[in-house]
Amino acid sequence: MKNRLIIIFTIISFSTHLYGSEALNIKSDKFSLKAKEIPAKWRYKKNILGFDHLLVIHTSDRKHTSSLSISPTYSKLKLISDKLEKNIKDYQNGKLKWFKKHNIDHESFIKYKKIQGPSVNAYKVGVNYATKILGKIKERTYLVNCKDDSLIYLKALLLKEHFKYEEKLDEFVKHISFCTNKTL
Repeated sequence: MKNRLIIIFTIISFSTHLYGSEALNIKSDKFSLKAKEIPAKWRYKKNILGFDHLLVIHTSDRKHTSSLSISPTYSKLKLISDKLEKNIKDYQNGKLKWFKKHNIDHESFIKYKKIQGPSVNAYKVGVNYATKILGKIKERTYLVNCKDDSLIYLKALLLKEHFKYEEKLDEFVKHISFCTNKTL
């Protein structure tokens, strides 16, 4: 019996470590978002670093942090895939100017991607670059349309140690079960 309990505990611990178990439920008078779970090892922080809502994970040496900011836009706007795809060049040109101004090494842009979930439509763009202090970084922007056409903006900054979490963040976005924001 004791061995069975140890095996069961080990399986539960292993699956929680891989898949996470903490649900995310943000609710205020102007913004709501629910997600079944956040990626394992990531933690939700409120009102930190100038962001109302932030998911963070520390590097193994605890000196740096990768993050996913969650920002309501307080607007309702139905995103149209074709128009977004046409505006990718504007996004890329803006990023290239920013890299040049800040002397940052641009590596590549990722292909525009639509993420369809049961309760949301999301659009992802991104860029890979390197800085002298932090090394390689993956920056991903998610524009999330809720069922009521509320628009939520998410931005991930992943350090090299956390590149493996990109697919988990895509899944997190895909499985947002509810979101809305009130227009200002």
